[in-house]
Amino acid sequence: MKLLDKFNGLEKKSFLFKPTIYNIAFIAIFSAFGFWLWHLGFNYYFFDEWGWLMEISQGGLKYFNPHNEHILPISKLFYLFQLYISQGNTNLMLYPIIAIHLITSLCFGWLIYLLLQKKIYFYLGSLLFMVHFSHFENIFWGFQAQIILNVLFLLLSLILLKLYLQNDKYSYLITSYILLIFTAFTFGSGLLYPILIIIFFLLFRQKHHSLRLIYPYILIFYIDLLLYIHLAKTTIFYTTGIITLNDLTDIAIYFFRGIYGNIPRSILIDYSPKFFDSLTIGFGLILATAWIFFTGLFYKKEKIKYSKLIIFGYSAYCLVFLLLAPSRFVGGFSQSFTDRYHYLFLAGLLILIFTIIDYFLSNIKLKKYKFSLYFLLCFLTFLFLAVSTKAIARKSIEISQRNAYEYNELMKYYKNSEYNPNLYFYRYIYFDKKLILDAALDQKSLNPKNTQRALLYNTQ
Repeated sequence: MKLLDKFNGLEKKSFLFKPTIYNIAFIAIFSAFGFWLWHLGFNYYFFDEWGWLMEISQGGLKYFNPHNEHILPISKLFYLFQLYISQGNTNLMLYPIIAIHLITSLCFGWLIYLLLQKKIYFYLGSLLFMVHFSHFENIFWGFQAQIILNVLFLLLSLILLKLYLQNDKYSYLITSYILLIFTAFTFGSGLLYPILIIIFFLLFRQKHHSLRLIYPYILIFYIDLLLYIHLAKTTIFYTTGIITLNDLTDIAIYFFRGIYGNIPRSILIDYSPKFFDSLTIGFGLILATAWIFFTGLFYKKEKIKYSKLIIFGYSAYCLVFLLLAPSRFVGGFSQSFTDRYHYLFLAGLLILIFTIIDYFLSNIKLKKYKFSLYFLLCFLTFLFLAVSTKAIARKSIEISQRNAYEYNELMKYYKNSEYNPNLYFYRYIYFDKKLILDAALDQKSLNPKNTQRALLYNTQ
């Protein structure tokens, strides 16, 4: 038991500030595994990415020009960095995305550790978040780095706020304010993150922490909101128009499908969308009821810490769809199950899961079985990692083949002006073929190295 207590690390200070051999070894292995896992055999531009490329080829990115509902100056700067290091080799564009995904995963593990004060949750939380199969859209689609950056800034802001609440160092708090500003300008969901931060502060503050400390968060919320409203006048958003009473019903359906339907998708590999309207929603409702039950149970048993964690975790994954529902419902209810919106949702869900697990492991009367239960938890985690790794590998091959096919079609047009009117890929629906070719030539992506890689995945 002494060994287990030492491993759990119940000290107040964050162990991540101490570069022990165990932490260095874990981060090194974790990073090597992550880069191996999330690589693509052949990466190429896709979907809305072509819109950004055409902006660049026609005079440069318009940093504050809204993209659908989002204002993305920081994300666009990051995309320019990807292009700069790639120098026409599109495979290299993927590595900065993988790097920030790994950093975000470690930050999630760090937050879990700060909340539950056990080292084992840092390791398990980081691994589960990094290897989860739902991240493929955010990593394999170059422009989707915006969502990863968005959640990264949020997690860093939360971590620094928690460190302030533990240590009362104002440098942590001020940095938390600054990082929160960035979230709204990496992805639109950041508009609502001040609300989540305020909930976090109210739940975990101590009596001597003044409520006036939340005023900067409120100010950030209003400034970001006013800026979005001002810039909205310069473009047509995806949902521009008057919302009717029927729309409110659709928005509510989208919201509840999102927060309940995505719970099974976080647990089951390749869960069939045919059951989303029945089994998925029902399963999600059962789990949501369980969260509420446990919140009351912990509160009555004076385990108030767990009640607070459940409230925060539930708030985090509901917040994802609070903004998406009114802004994306016109695109169809199926968008509520889109994997690219699953990033923060998964973080909130994992907080809930780790909270329940920690409660039962910390309150087991038969202490002689506690180490065995921790071992079982690790075994189940690595079993999930194995299954998820297999799913990611399969998806990597599928996406590499799709990219190679589209690249080969673009090469045909470049060499022989052969245009395939039956292409069903999204980017050919939204953009003119000639503009796409000009953008590709401008980035020097039609080159022998890319052609050689594409041939390996040629599905024709």
